[in-house]
Amino acid sequence: GARGNWPYAVSEWLVGTNSPATLSGNLAYITNYFSPEVVPGPNSVPSSQFVKGRLDRTGYVQQWNAGIQNQLARTVLLEINYVASRGVKQSIAVDLNTALPGPGPVGTPEHPRVYSNSLGAMYMMTNQSSSIYHSLQVKLEKRFSSGLQFLSSYAWGKEIDIAGSCFWCSAHPQNPFDLKADRAPGDFDYRHVWSFNYFYQMPFGRGKRYLSKANNIVNGLAGNWEFTGIVHYNSGGPIGVFIPGDIANIGDANPYQRPDRVMGQRQRVFVPGDRTLGWLNPAGYSTPAPYHFGNAGRNTERGPGYIDWNVGLLKNFPLAKENRSLQFRAEFFNLLNQVSMGCILSIYGYPTFGTAFCATGTREIQFGLKFLF
Repeated sequence: GARGNWPYAVSEWLVGTNSPATLSGNLAYITNYFSPEVVPGPNSVPSSQFVKGRLDRTGYVQQWNAGIQNQLARTVLLEINYVASRGVKQSIAVDLNTALPGPGPVGTPEHPRVYSNSLGAMYMMTNQSSSIYHSLQVKLEKRFSSGLQFLSSYAWGKEIDIAGSCFWCSAHPQNPFDLKADRAPGDFDYRHVWSFNYFYQMPFGRGKRYLSKANNIVNGLAGNWEFTGIVHYNSGGPIGVFIPGDIANIGDANPYQRPDRVMGQRQRVFVPGDRTLGWLNPAGYSTPAPYHFGNAGRNTERGPGYIDWNVGLLKNFPLAKENRSLQFRAEFFNLLNQVSMGCILSIYGYPTFGTAFCATGTREIQFGLKFLF
């Protein structure tokens, strides 16, 4: 069969309380709200402040999908879907009061801020960002029969957004005057994701295909075994490379500026015997010229992938009373002991640039005994 839909919905949360506000610390008073070039006078300049866009509209998400299903066998179902979504008017933080790239101290007559030198950085939370997601999703399911059931799911997708926009956070672009330069693969853009779970009753012992007439000893040893497990894999997520400081000299209190990309260089440098090193190649980047933004795109690199094999071996011991049994469980987490790296330091110029600082856990084995009644 075939199916598809186009839902449109806007969600709002109206639950919450507004506790009485309390003042912590001293207020920074601005005695002159105008630029000193217009009205001279003393100023007390706050380092940064946050404002809300006056013309903001409610963000929303559009979702659409289409799919087909085909029953390959009596208990086997194949499903193929195209799934997509689009985020509109999503949150982004833009410093409205930066200076244009150039020499000189920011906030001076020689290098003024765009609106007022008296106000410092002025972050406006506005809804100028967006996102788009497309994916092919394939599911193969076998319902339980002949002692076996499994579910395999695969997704091949791509997510693009501006500066990492999302509904619960505020993205921050490199250049507040060129938001499209931050349109790139999103922070959650995992191109390939696959999972497979299964359950298998082994066909040995009384009432099963093999050893169906076994005596008590043979049945006690070979019968009532079960095998289960979960496999999960995803390809590496995006990595954004940044440079420390305000190379462009725009006066942003929290700069997210990027380096220049050196063409012809590989992303990684293989280091024999050490999987924590070489995930990013320092030769692939360079520091931009002063008062310029780097030409490297956002989230241009890819981190290490992840794979995990979890397996369980179960043995049931029926008791004399009906519907009661003991179950012995041997469970193996990360069976193949494959450690995936993570937390790649991506600040260009640091000595540990391209180093992985965390990893998934090693193999764990646990045993248990469960009483079923």
